[in-house]
Amino acid sequence: MTDIRQVLHVGLTVRDLDRSVAFYRDQLGCEPIMRQEKKGGYLAAIVGYPDAHLCFLVPDLRTVHARLAAAGVDFVSGPVEVDTGANAGGLGLYLRDPDGITLELFQPRSAS
Repeated sequence: MTDIRQVLHVGLTVRDLDRSVAFYRDQLGCEPIMRQEKKGGYLAAIVGYPDAHLCFLVPDLRTVHARLAAAGVDFVSGPVEVDTGANAGGLGLYLRDPDGITLELFQPRSAS
């Protein structure tokens, strides 16, 4: 499948962000690159509910969405423009895999 290029990010819903950051940093050796807490706006329209997810970077989200919709994929939303934060100007959508696991597809804003 050539539409998916790489994992962009993994989002986790946690009860205590500071505790979780400390665990991943101090116990697992992960280095936080960016920290951002989001509520409302585009996020609510894309996510549909607050479970953890895996995000894949795609070059043309609308084309990928049309192809997956034709294949019967279960979407939380169609493409939604990101209107705030580090990814503003990009497009995102959430879908569920056959086991109900939430995945995100994301197209970054154009360089122009």
